[in-house]
Amino acid sequence: MSEENIIQSDLAKEIALCIIQVARDTQVLNGEFYTCEEFAREEKKLFLMMMMEFNYLNLQDSELAVDEIASLFTFAFARGVETACTLTAGQEVKFSLDGMLEGRMQISANEDLIVSVKESKFPVTCAEKYLDWFENVRDEDKEEPLLCLFEALKWTFRFGCHFASDYF
Repeated sequence: MSEENIIQSDLAKEIALCIIQVARDTQVLNGEFYTCEEFAREEKKLFLMMMMEFNYLNLQDSELAVDEIASLFTFAFARGVETACTLTAGQEVKFSLDGMLEGRMQISANEDLIVSVKESKFPVTCAEKYLDWFENVRDEDKEEPLLCLFEALKWTFRFGCHFASDYF
C-alpha cells in the first residue's frame, strides 16, 4: 500500500513524509510498507487511550519536555512492535500506558526482537526530526500542536508494526 494513499491533509502528509524518511534513513523501511486492518484497528484503540490520558492529565504539547516527547516516540514504536507480535501469536492486544512519558516500558515480544527494538535509532530520530519539523513549521499550522504530535506518533506506531512484521 502506498503511504501517500493513506494520508489526508497537507499538514498530515508533511508529518507522515518526515517519519517515512526517518524510516528509510534508519533502515526500518527497506521496501514495501506493510500494514493491515488489524494493525489499524489496534492503532485506533491505543491512540484513543492516549488522547484520553492526555485529557485526564490536562496535558498540552507545549507543556511537554523534550525527553517526554522522545519517550512518546519510543512508546509508540514499542507498542507497534508489541501489537504485531501479539496479533501474530493469535492473542488479544492489551495496551498499557505505563511508561508513556518516562521512556521505560515493558514490551512483550521475542527476545531477539526486543534487543533490535532497543538498538534501533528509529524512535529517537523520529522525535528529533519531528521537533525540527515542528520548530520550522508556519505559525498558523501550530494551532493544533497535539494533532501534529499524534500524527507523527501514529506513523511511528505503524512503523513499529512494520518493523516487527518484517522481522518474522
